[in-house]
Amino acid sequence: MISETLISQCDNTAGIVSEIVGNNAIPILAHVAPVVMPERGIAGVVAILQDITRQKAVEKMKSDFLAKVTHELKSPVATITQQLNTLLEGALGELSEEQKRMIEKAKQWSLGLISLISDLLTICKFESGITLEKKIQLDIKDVVLEAVDLLKPQADDKKITINLSMERLPKIYAGREDMKEVFANLIINAIKYNNEGGTIDICGEADDHAIRVSVSDNGFGIKQENLKLIFDRFFRVKNNTTRFITGTGLGLPIVKEIVESHNGSIEVRSEEGKGSRFTVSLPICPG
Repeated sequence: MISETLISQCDNTAGIVSEIVGNNAIPILAHVAPVVMPERGIAGVVAILQDITRQKAVEKMKSDFLAKVTHELKSPVATITQQLNTLLEGALGELSEEQKRMIEKAKQWSLGLISLISDLLTICKFESGITLEKKIQLDIKDVVLEAVDLLKPQADDKKITINLSMERLPKIYAGREDMKEVFANLIINAIKYNNEGGTIDICGEADDHAIRVSVSDNGFGIKQENLKLIFDRFFRVKNNTTRFITGTGLGLPIVKEIVESHNGSIEVRSEEGKGSRFTVSLPICPG
């Protein structure tokens, strides 16, 4: 880090910040910044090493606690959902329309809790450094088609048309279920934040180094000031149009975590009232 700062000859006084491992595997946060002299450029470097063992221990305790709580909650909430389904199927007799409405509403809330718990467990796995799935050579078109088939009924409910424009692309090295989660999240967002009768376009292309798959919609769009926040955990765009849409605010952060764990990237372009386009770039298999 010191050599990089000296060689760069850059007047960036912010310098470089990185986590490194010291002797006896002690976690250290290293701050390296140039000493800039007028008319002389970089005269030297200042390095500050901070022992963050306690901070790491607290973070691990928090992560372990969250993982345990969410794991313990998942089974009882799933049981509640099953019992509500049993009631709706008439196991205890015919229900009135009002009773059906109330039970259906309770079921939707319990399904929302299951979704939140699942997302929290996924986040905990990332924070613990657990690889979610073994990576294999993968044809991304097959994965996208699976995600589309899974979510087509929800698109049909809103009379949304999904257009797919993807030839066979070079294979990537990735986890199949991980990639399915990425594109399922992007497609479900394009459905939820779209107008009835809208469209979703899924396109794929490749060059010598990477494939790029974009998911575009002509829905609500996102304000420019919110674009830098949408990958933050629990952030959700709330306005008169979206306030009735349920969600955990963890879908896009999970997408970003998965894509970056595959050495890829994701970018978004959006205009309020005109729709959004999310583009995932992933390196192709060598050779």
